[in-house]
Amino acid sequence: MSKKTWSFMIIALNMLGVLCLIWFSIPYFLHDINVTNPEAMIPFQKWEASGFILTFGLIPLAVVNILAMIFIGNRKHKLIVRALFLIPCIVCLGIVGSFWLSEISSASCKDKVNDSSVQVVNVKVKTNETSEIQYALLYDDGCMELLDKAFDVDDVDVFTADINNFSTEIENNKVVNSLVGTVVKDGSGKDVEADAKISEMLNKLAATINHGIIEAKIFMDGDKYFVAVQTNVNLQSPCDFYVYDQTDGVFEKLCTWDDTEVLGIALPK
Repeated sequence: MSKKTWSFMIIALNMLGVLCLIWFSIPYFLHDINVTNPEAMIPFQKWEASGFILTFGLIPLAVVNILAMIFIGNRKHKLIVRALFLIPCIVCLGIVGSFWLSEISSASCKDKVNDSSVQVVNVKVKTNETSEIQYALLYDDGCMELLDKAFDVDDVDVFTADINNFSTEIENNKVVNSLVGTVVKDGSGKDVEADAKISEMLNKLAATINHGIIEAKIFMDGDKYFVAVQTNVNLQSPCDFYVYDQTDGVFEKLCTWDDTEVLGIALPK
């Protein structure tokens, strides 16, 4: 193979790589929540699919960029000029880093408590992988403080709606949840008919979540309502924890854990 043919192939591959980078970067930066493959077991939103594709494409893009830097152009050019061929893979690396940092940060709470942070609720959680029990104090701004000492959870009403209570469909290329059953399990595991208040909360929860709902566990502590929601999200098993604002009828997320179960709660003393 002649040097001219070799150079042409490298240039063509670099151009193809740049086009692919642009093509998949657009839905990522626009945070496109349309579903690319509605029939998949775990439907990916376009921005999520783009993040994964760019992750897998980073190495081959870096390879062709490096080959271009080494073989294309006048060898007398300064290294810093020839290094311009690396710009596409550097941009791709930045996007991939942003994608995975957002995935990691979405599965955790902020551990730095601000002076303006307001205490909301204490939680007792169990990590499913290790069965480790942790106690934490959650704040209104998404901060979390791990507690050194255990506490007694409040004697609260708990109702659990599982995957059979919800229907997940793709409408107009978007994930849409709806409540299809109002028989839930109480704290003792007995099936009970949800009252109007719980049914209303579950309906609003279904309308709020944009991934398939596996389970929603409602904790009622006096006039305070909290919900732990497990959703069907690509490579994670997230548990989102919300406080329910009864006045506005909205769910405010306090924290997200990965592969974790909320065992109990206690209001701050």
